[in-house]
Amino acid sequence: MTLNFKVILSKIATIIRKFILRSQIYDDPPMELHFDKLRQPKRVYDIRKKYFTFSIKSKDDIYKYLFYLLMLMLLIVLPYASIQTGISDIEWEQVKHIESINAGETQPSEIPYMRNHGMILDKITYAAAKWISPNDPYAVRHVTSALFGWGTILVVGLFMLRLFSWRAAFFGALFLFVSPRFIGHTYSNLTDIPFAFAYVFTLYQLHRLFEELPVIKRQRIALLLISVILCCSIHVGGTILLIYIIVLLPLFYFINNPIRKFSSKEYLKNFALIFGMGVAVALITYIVCWIIYPDNQFFTVSPSFALSQMTANRLPVKQLFEGRLILSNQAPPHYLIKYLFITTPLVILICFALSIFMIKTAVKKAKLINIIAIVFAFIYPIIYFVNHSSLNVYEGIAQYMFIYPVFVIIATAGYESLLEKVDDRYTNIVIVGVGIFLTLLPFRNLLLNHPHSIIYFNEISGGIHNAYGQYELDPHRQTNREACTKFIKLLKERTLREHNDDSKIVVCTNGNKACEQFFKNDTAYIELRFCDFGQRHEEHWDYFISFPYKLSGYELKNGIWFADENTFDSIMLERMPIVVYFKNRSNDTIK
Repeated sequence: MTLNFKVILSKIATIIRKFILRSQIYDDPPMELHFDKLRQPKRVYDIRKKYFTFSIKSKDDIYKYLFYLLMLMLLIVLPYASIQTGISDIEWEQVKHIESINAGETQPSEIPYMRNHGMILDKITYAAAKWISPNDPYAVRHVTSALFGWGTILVVGLFMLRLFSWRAAFFGALFLFVSPRFIGHTYSNLTDIPFAFAYVFTLYQLHRLFEELPVIKRQRIALLLISVILCCSIHVGGTILLIYIIVLLPLFYFINNPIRKFSSKEYLKNFALIFGMGVAVALITYIVCWIIYPDNQFFTVSPSFALSQMTANRLPVKQLFEGRLILSNQAPPHYLIKYLFITTPLVILICFALSIFMIKTAVKKAKLINIIAIVFAFIYPIIYFVNHSSLNVYEGIAQYMFIYPVFVIIATAGYESLLEKVDDRYTNIVIVGVGIFLTLLPFRNLLLNHPHSIIYFNEISGGIHNAYGQYELDPHRQTNREACTKFIKLLKERTLREHNDDSKIVVCTNGNKACEQFFKNDTAYIELRFCDFGQRHEEHWDYFISFPYKLSGYELKNGIWFADENTFDSIMLERMPIVVYFKNRSNDTIK
């Protein structure tokens, strides 16, 4: 008997057609997307009562005022505190790059670091600093970075408000504020903090877009496009957001429209519209950044390996990790996860664990597509890092600081879901009390260790005392401001040497070049030199300012670094030295 394939295919097609074209499928027609009208009736501006009424009519209102108060306080505190922070290696390097470009000494394309960095913010802040504070361009940078940090906290709070409640908004902002590592970078990191802001702001705009569909607001598309371009203009790694947009927009449509409706023209038309919207955002982003980047380097970067470009043009450096000195391009796969685990406050780790058990409640409250988007935005960079062991990473999680606000969002969602699940007045008071109490532990670090809050290890790691000699404490040597200003003060107060002749006091350091900024007013009697700590005996110096940089765990743990007959002072943090001053006692000219 011969098989009639034509008949078989016809029967299969009939079965599929009957399955797809069942009448009940079209009882609920596909979501019909449409743009908002360009011309709308003129409205009198009003404040939405849901979010901005000044009354206490529900149990959630008190958290609204706490959120307002916290954000207002941080708007004042963060910029002020940032001015007292030291200058990192990257800051110094970026300012020198811009100075050389402005002087016509260098072209942007000749600087490897700038090939993957748009440096738009660096150029704007440098221009502003020349007008506001020409003698100290770093103060303007620090204030700008602090404002971006404040904006990141604000967006996290607003995100939690939209997903859950004012209570979640307050705790989301609070958790991010009591994260010392994040706040430490907020004070001075004008690359990774604005990048983190643009990253989480893009996710927030995606969420707002999901909320507003089937209406597509042009304002929302514009904000989404601006946030993506801002992220990519800071670093080409921002192209990772294009993956999220192109994937999550169609996924939202699939979740809200069963695939069985795929045969209808309406379904295909609306799917093409939402997918085309994502492609259009990606195309415009590439065109704009093609203009921004020198030699059109941006076109060589695809979203699939954007994260590998985060430090592609930087030389590997030595760093201390788990008691061993390793090169930054030879970090083990668990490097990022380990740093997240030991530098995130305990309260956030606990809440993150809660989010796993409370996932059902979170999905019910915040909707599945939002949970998928948030989790994907956090997990994907980590998986990428684990699978690419040759990535050049250092400074703890500085380059991956953009995922930390998302980490806090997930943790806050777990905490809020627990409160929603219990929903008992007195039990919830206890849970809230415990949460606030646990935030006091990292908050203590912010107060007592300022301006060195970036040097933080959580309660699980045993704090700075146990991490000493195990991990890099200050990879950018940002303790330089206090180290240099204290030394100059010691020099003047203790009259360690009378300056009565034309000779200069030779001060050597293994700090970064930014130390020059703090000695520029004292060059009449101080000569600053640079050398590694291990080469100090080969150089002539009167005083040596030493940082625990590129030192082995053995040297740190056994006191070889600071237990020296030439040691005359130090800066301590949680009973451990982070800066040591040496006096060359063999030099008879030192009084």
